[in-house]
Amino acid sequence: MEWALIATVVTVVGTIIIALNNFFGLKDRAVEYLRDRLEVDTLEDETGRRKIEKDRELFHEFLEVLPSSGSIDFIDRRNMAGFSFDSEKLNDLHEFYYNWDDAEHEFMDDELEAKRKRLHELIGDYTSLISGNTFPTDSGQQTVPPEWEYNQPERFGKVVGELHEKAGAVVEAHQDLVRTGRKKLGV
Repeated sequence: MEWALIATVVTVVGTIIIALNNFFGLKDRAVEYLRDRLEVDTLEDETGRRKIEKDRELFHEFLEVLPSSGSIDFIDRRNMAGFSFDSEKLNDLHEFYYNWDDAEHEFMDDELEAKRKRLHELIGDYTSLISGNTFPTDSGQQTVPPEWEYNQPERFGKVVGELHEKAGAVVEAHQDLVRTGRKKLGV
């Protein structure tokens, strides 16, 4: 009889606690507390983690295709004022431009994706300027024709200025994407 009384009291107290919990809206907090204590992930947590992991993989691929030490460094340091250059130094830019304009190369994070699109657009502008305003030399390199400096000084100054300005914008956009990616993705 004593056990039956204890069991009845425990059942009644438990029922009262559950009822009070539901009445005062503590159930959600209790579930959240237990989830945190037991480290149970929600579907939203798991989805967010998967998105970050996919963006990390894509970011690593981006750094391999367009590292700071390749074409980005070249255009950052190169004077285009009539000096010839090896067009292969721009290969990283071409690879990024032609291969990173599809769904497989989009970041899931909106901010990273906006920065990737901006960089892609700037590289397209820069490579168009290069292809339309530089010409091959006898040695197989490319150059803004140095004779323009004397024969067409306005054109020479405009082209060189645009190339340097656009190169600076590409470098800045690239570095911004790298910094943001490292910060957001913990890379």
